Amino acid sequence: MIDIWLVTWLVLSHFIGDFFLQTNWMALNKSKDFKALLSHTLIYSLCFLWLGWEFALVTFLLHTGTDAVTSQLTSRWWFIDLQPRSLDMSWSPYPYYAGVDGFKRALFWRTIGLDQAIHLVTLPWTLHWLGII
Repeated sequence: MIDIWLVTWLVLSHFIGDFFLQTNWMALNKSKDFKALLSHTLIYSLCFLWLGWEFALVTFLLHTGTDAVTSQLTSRWWFIDLQPRSLDMSWSPYPYYAGVDGFKRALFWRTIGLDQAIHLVTLPWTLHWLGII
């Protein structure tokens, strides 16, 4: 049986740690500065201490590994040119994004989505693996 309150608090703790408490410095530098990455993942993991230190430790390790990879990818695909192109992209598999910059923009947002999916899947699996649920 799914405990809806546990799921709710997991998602809220994730939101607080991954978005609300992540500073601009952490977000912009975690792909190139290990201190920024570890600062973010430590603060993120502390949001889960209510589930025990073991859960927070495993979450720290998983979140650090995930963000180490996804932040590298998103930093390569971060877009500078936000101006729409006048090219006809109706043929493109990414019709909402124009040109090479637009393709990178699409990859950037899809990687952000993948990052979030990984985090939201690993949280309940960590609970299961540790025998909390």
